[in-house]
Amino acid sequence: MAVGARRASHGDVFGTGEFTALWCTVALSRGGSQLARVALAVLAFQRTGSPAVTALVYALTLLPAIVGGRSWVGSPTAFRTATSWSCAHGRGPAWSR
Repeated sequence: MAVGARRASHGDVFGTGEFTALWCTVALSRGGSQLARVALAVLAFQRTGSPAVTALVYALTLLPAIVGGRSWVGSPTAFRTATSWSCAHGRGPAWSR
């Protein structure tokens, strides 16, 4: 942190409409994904009555995030997508402000 610079507070960050909208969207998406995982596990238990199958189904719902999520985060595509989105909405890249 630069000398004399102050850290942003939660009020500063959530006071920005774009950040608040993005944060709420991510929270809703993660909540929906978790609800779907639990619903599939409950369905598996209702159909089979087996805790092992239920655990397997729940574990398999995490597989795409483990396998696909790690490879996408470090890719140049993620950088290009974020940059093109911010430029398309008139914000420009974050480092140019």
